[in-house]
Amino acid sequence: MSDLDITKEPEEWVEKFISALPKEEWEDYVLNLKSSREFSQLTITPLIKRIEEQIVIKDEKRKEKAVKVKESVKNESSRSASVCSNCHNFKTVNDKLVKDAESLALEIKKLNNKKKADEKQILDLQGQTTVLKRQIQQS
Repeated sequence: MSDLDITKEPEEWVEKFISALPKEEWEDYVLNLKSSREFSQLTITPLIKRIEEQIVIKDEKRKEKAVKVKESVKNESSRSASVCSNCHNFKTVNDKLVKDAESLALEIKKLNNKKKADEKQILDLQGQTTVLKRQIQQS
């Protein structure tokens, strides 16, 4: 550019460089930088150095976030694994309870049948007792 006699002021280089940054990624940083007192004194070399430092900071934050996400996934995975093992335990307990309930239902049915048989036997005995009492009274 100097061969073509094109010169730019340091502020113009800074503005050009800043405008070339991806807006969605750098907008907050640029706004903070522009609102600082030192922005008006900033030249291209220190700006590039600051951007490089910011890139390192962003990379560290991304790595930390990735580690947290992995830990979160690992924790969720272990929680779901324990829930699944508990589900198996609950299913086993539930199956046992169902079998016990079926067994108790059969036992109740048997007891009811025995009760009916006993009641019938009692009625038969009462009938026989009544017949015997009449026979004794008639004799």
